[in-house]
Amino acid sequence: MEESILNEETIEIIMQKLEEISKTLQINPAVKNMRNEWLDLQETCQVLRISKRTLQFYRQQNLLPGSKIHGKVYIKVKDIQRMLDDHYIDESLKLKRYGR
Repeated sequence: MEESILNEETIEIIMQKLEEISKTLQINPAVKNMRNEWLDLQETCQVLRISKRTLQFYRQQNLLPGSKIHGKVYIKVKDIQRMLDDHYIDESLKLKRYGR
């Protein structure tokens, strides 16, 4: 049975990749600000994977409340979660209802 030993070059490559991943997570505002309580509109669009127009429609329909400060709108993460929870569709119930 052969033993596999990581040489210094392989370890260096692994460390570089880990640093790249770490930097990506630090730069990405959607990931970085999920720890915070508020997201701006761009971050909200990134998290929900929707367009700015769709987000505007949700806000016009009062699906997502927000706060406007100096012309910039912020949305609470818990309000995003509430909207998703309120519109959750349980497919298993849907199938039972229609006899499938």
